Amino acid sequence: MLVLLFVLRAHRSYCNGHLQYRLDKPGSVQCARSPAVHAGDICMYGNVQVNEALLGIRARGGIALKDVIGQSEQDEMPAPYPNPTDLLVGSTGPATGRVLAVVRAEYVNVWHTMNDLYNAFVAMALYGWHHNEVDIVFWDGHPAGILDPLWHRIFRSVRYANATVHAPVRKLIILPQNYKSTLTARISAHGPCIRDNRDIRALISAFAPRVTQRGDVAAVVVVGRLPNLTHPREKVGAVRGLTTPKVAIAIQEHIRERHVVYLSQFLPLLSQVRLVQSAFILCGAHGAGLTWIMALSPRARGVIEWGPILGDHYSMLAAEMGVSYTRLQRFSARAVARESGWHYEM
Repeated sequence: MLVLLFVLRAHRSYCNGHLQYRLDKPGSVQCARSPAVHAGDICMYGNVQVNEALLGIRARGGIALKDVIGQSEQDEMPAPYPNPTDLLVGSTGPATGRVLAVVRAEYVNVWHTMNDLYNAFVAMALYGWHHNEVDIVFWDGHPAGILDPLWHRIFRSVRYANATVHAPVRKLIILPQNYKSTLTARISAHGPCIRDNRDIRALISAFAPRVTQRGDVAAVVVVGRLPNLTHPREKVGAVRGLTTPKVAIAIQEHIRERHVVYLSQFLPLLSQVRLVQSAFILCGAHGAGLTWIMALSPRARGVIEWGPILGDHYSMLAAEMGVSYTRLQRFSARAVARESGWHYEM
């Protein structure tokens, strides 16, 4: 069993700084924390061997959803949450690779996926890693999902936990679980780092580098929200705040000589990001689609969200990206046009 011994070596504290504890031997551990992040330490383990059979994941990951209908989501998660002292042993043999281990709470919800990806970029920044040299291993057994291409586009390789894999790893980082997201903690903190969005922009540019073209401007982008299930195996219930193309048409009627574009969730992911990057104003009903606030370009002016609104996720994310935020209790095409700054009376 890996013995985790911590020896204090250095202590620094600034916006992108961290506290470090190191033990430079086989089976070593180094933990880091940023003052802008309140999700606990993010630790890197060196020269270790991982026994993935001990994760206790009963489901096989990456299978098409249609082939696992009826499968319990509980079977897709490790039980309990992985404890490094139970999974890792020191290794003195040849070890290669930089590996990020991710336990995803959700896999088809863009808010949760971008939280996981942001966790990854915070961790890589702390230790000086680059995404092109990093291998991802999902310590879960979720089926294949529509957001999986993001992971494959960003990282060198992606695989699921396998009970037969015991390969030595040169450097391993175990990310905080999604609901302890560094993004959620960071945008909730009212500190000097609130407007430092370099990690977010690095994440977006990793899979959608900004492409500037003449005439690629959409004055207002309306984020669509249709009655499909974000969590595929949940029972069908009431769907709040639907946003159909009729909403974009209604807004367009109140805006002169400016383009209003509807962002369909069925567009390819890269096309969705490209459209948001062209926007001056991003608007929509409260929902995961507003996560694309992260992709707004520096020239963007604001975000408009209408209710019912559960939580302050998107108002704080707008502040993080340095754009204005307006909350409407309910949708009004006239109010959206007025808040966008391009309203005219018909």
